[in-house]
Amino acid sequence: MVTEIAGDEHEPMFATRRALLEPLSMAIVGALESIGGPSRPPPLTAGSPVPAGVLRVEEVPCTRCGIQVALLVFAEGATDRGQFEDVARLMYPRFAATTVPTHLIGSALGPSPETYRAAIMQVWPQRAPVETLTPAQFWRRIHALIRGHFP
Repeated sequence: MVTEIAGDEHEPMFATRRALLEPLSMAIVGALESIGGPSRPPPLTAGSPVPAGVLRVEEVPCTRCGIQVALLVFAEGATDRGQFEDVARLMYPRFAATTVPTHLIGSALGPSPETYRAAIMQVWPQRAPVETLTPAQFWRRIHALIRGHFP
């Protein structure tokens, strides 16, 4: 029996997935051994990332000096924390290679531009809760990053 854990070993949620999966894996191996005799299970390993599709990524530069101040990942269809965590796991190598705040932006919620909102989650350098924001609310945060970078 081989057990793989999805994601990169350095990604923050990897340890959580390992803590949940390891006891289950050992219990299954124990149950199989009780039926078919002893075996030695291989250690748990990180699974290879499998691309699930193409995501649009936008680097936000400082308007004065051009240095990147934020990274936006457009996670079409993502509306809840579980879906955002799936995207964060797949995109971890990309945003971990940067030092700028990275946000996942889900699909539009609302039938018209007047009521448009989107689920947004900051995933780097720290995870934050999923928030539902209007474009104006979100862009105020991005502009604050730009102003904070280059006053």
